[in-house]
Amino acid sequence: MAALPVIEYRWDDPGAPQLVNRTPAEWIDVFKKCLVDGYGTKPGAGWSVAFENEASKQVMFQTALNIPGHIGGFWKLWPKDGQETQTNTTMFCRSGVLVTSLDPDWNTVPNASYQNAFYAYYANKWIILATPISFYIFTSSDYRPYMFHGTSEHPCFGVGALDTAYTNDVSEHVLMTASLAGDANTGSWSRALGYISSGSNAFLLDETSGAQSKQWYRHKLPFDSIGYSNSTPTPGTGCPNPLYAPHMLYCAGAGNNSGVDSEGTLLKDSLLSPLFRGGYPGLLQMSSSGFSDQLWPQTRVINGHKHYLIPTPHNGGSNLWVNAEEWYG
Repeated sequence: MAALPVIEYRWDDPGAPQLVNRTPAEWIDVFKKCLVDGYGTKPGAGWSVAFENEASKQVMFQTALNIPGHIGGFWKLWPKDGQETQTNTTMFCRSGVLVTSLDPDWNTVPNASYQNAFYAYYANKWIILATPISFYIFTSSDYRPYMFHGTSEHPCFGVGALDTAYTNDVSEHVLMTASLAGDANTGSWSRALGYISSGSNAFLLDETSGAQSKQWYRHKLPFDSIGYSNSTPTPGTGCPNPLYAPHMLYCAGAGNNSGVDSEGTLLKDSLLSPLFRGGYPGLLQMSSSGFSDQLWPQTRVINGHKHYLIPTPHNGGSNLWVNAEEWYG
């Protein structure tokens, strides 16, 4: 697949929308300005608003439809119980490949994610990295200014196309978290991207053909947790000359030659639910960790490209970096 350029959006850009009261309306405005409308001198990422109810603060975003090799998808964002205050806002979100209304029956939506939830009432600093078919959001606040957050109140997730190894993977559009194993109604640090660990379930994924025969896919990090703790403070900036390697997703049901796809092929040999599907776009793991005592955000040039360090939601070190210049190359 051809590489797609990434646009970097930040809260401190001229003309950027701000999270002053952290209400649902402000959160929606941030995503609209970054994904759709643009602000200042920065254009929108190429998404659109497919459906919206302004009164109830519900919006359904849609990826671009003109990117070769990518079918695209939808992402819904809305507040829990109509909350609209700074002190109690919880936001829900959900993704799927084909959505025909603002309130679909998610059980019938192809490759529908479980419902994610994030607390929206502390973060006042945000960074969004986006392409026409995907984005990540990282957040911070004056309350927790370092790379370790030790709290559930700072959203960090992604939405959009996987960096799939299979051309025309109809089920590539996903909600990217550390783990989303069921519908969530409250925020949790354990779903933030900085808490990814090898062997944990990422999501259920339909087959590459679009057939709704779901398999669990799990995270595979190249360096696992060697020399790394997500719960013990890790100061400094790690090894001065580390290795970097990409995040991967593997089919959990392929073990022991037992699982089969919808055509009866062993999952270890399947092209429908492949053993290794690809990974989160632009995501690398560093072979050492650190940064607990470093201020957010942290950037580094890796392989000639600017990268952002993903904060850890717990108390430990960070070692996951996201390319801020291009994905899918």
